[in-house]
Formats: sequence, structure tokens, C-alpha cells
Amino acid sequence: MKRLTIAAGMTLATGAALAQTPVLTVYTYDSFVSEWGPGPAVEAAFEETCGCDLQFVAVGDGAELLARLRLEGARSEADVALGLDSNLMAAASATGLFAPAGIETPAYDLPIAWDDATFLPFDWGWFAFVYDKENVSNPPQSLAELAESDLSLVIEDPRSSTPGLGLLLW
Repeated sequence: MKRLTIAAGMTLATGAALAQTPVLTVYTYDSFVSEWGPGPAVEAAFEETCGCDLQFVAVGDGAELLARLRLEGARSEADVALGLDSNLMAAASATGLFAPAGIETPAYDLPIAWDDATFLPFDWGWFAFVYDKENVSNPPQSLAELAESDLSLVIEDPRSSTPGLGLLLW
């Protein structure tokens, strides 16, 4: 009985300590939190710095992330949304769920001008076409060559995929 009381006391003490650790909930895209994505390393480094419990919630891609935030509305448990691209910013802003970050940012080195107090860029990249070098011996070297070739493309559905929409708008 004494051991059970001690164990119960230790369990309660551990639970209280865990409850006192602030939690930061970040909704993001699947590949960010995958074992090969940056999420695990970011989580470890961030938790060490902030003394908090960083909890990533993988919700698909940016379009699915925005759809989930719209569904949850003000009841969302997300503190941060990571993975909305520039094509989704206007729709995200229109939800009224986002607030200015309130932090001073450095001058960004981007190929476009960036002046937004709510949405902060964390990466930038161009679209690329991936090909099977066993089936394509002489790949096009430009978009014009690709357009003039007899090669066909497969893209993600732009209605439900952030990369698909980005490629279509590009």
C-alpha cells in the first residue's frame, strides 16, 4: 500500500509538472513533420530554446491546412499555421483568424518585395519538373523546349493541392 501511495504521488507530481509546461500547437503540412522533413530537428531545437512543448499537427498540404482552420474557426487549437503559401494568403486573411505577428523582421532576400505584418516567409523555392532518366534520355532544358516536346506531365490537382495550384499559376 505504501508503494502504491508513493507511485500515485509521483504520478500526480509528474502530471502537474507536465501541465505547467506551455504548449505551442503548430498546424503544418505532412512533409514538414515527416521523419525526413525538418520538423523533428526544428522541434528539438525550439523546445530547448523556449522551454515549451512544441506540438506539430500534420494536416495535409497548405490547402488542407486552410480548410481545417476554416472549419474549426475560432475554436481552432492552432497557435501557428506553418505552410500557407503566397497563393493562399488572401483567402487565409479573409477568414479573420490571423493576427499580425508583432515581431520585427530582418530585410528578406527574396525575388519579390515582401511587406506583410501577418504572414512571414520561412522559405522560398521555384517549381521543378522531375523526370525519369531511364525513360527520358534528352530532357528539355527550358520551359519552351518542354512546351514544344511530345512529353506529357502529371501535376497535382490544383483544386486540392497547394503545389498543384502554384504550378498552375506559375
